[in-house]
Amino acid sequence: MPWKFPLSLLAGGLLVVALPTANAQTPPAPRPTGDSVRTSSPAPITTPALALADTLLRPNEKKKRSPRKATLLSLALPGAGQAYNRSYWKMPIIYGGFALFGYLAINYNGQYREFKDGYVRKVNNPTAVINLQNVSNLSREKLKQGWDLYERYY
Repeated sequence: MPWKFPLSLLAGGLLVVALPTANAQTPPAPRPTGDSVRTSSPAPITTPALALADTLLRPNEKKKRSPRKATLLSLALPGAGQAYNRSYWKMPIIYGGFALFGYLAINYNGQYREFKDGYVRKVNNPTAVINLQNVSNLSREKLKQGWDLYERYY
C-alpha cells in the first residue's frame, strides 16, 4: 500500500500559517477634531420640495439585514438566506451542489451494487462470464477491486 500524506497534518500546517496573519475587526479610526469638523448641524428642511430634493441627492442606503434572520432562513430552506440578502446569484450554486451530490451518490451506489453482485456471482460460479455496464468478462480480482473502490466512495 503506498504511503499517503495525512490530511490532518496538511490542515494543521495551513492553520499554523494562516492564523498569525488573520485579523479581527479593527475599531474605527478616531474622528478628527478641530477646524476640519463642522460643529453646527445643517439647517432643518422645512418645505416638502427641499425634503424630496434631499432624499434624491442622498445616496441609496442599503437596508440593514439581520445575519441571524438570514441564518434561520437558510436553515429552514437552503438558499433562502441568500434571497433575503439579495444575493440571488448564489442560489443556483447551492442547488447545483445539491444536484451534483445527488448524482454522485446515485451513480456510485449503482456501480457499488453492480460490482458487488458481479463478484458474488463470480465466487459462486468461477466459470461464469460477468458483463457489467461497459466492461465484459472481468476476473474475480478486478471485480473485487471495483467493489472495494466504489464501497469507499459509496
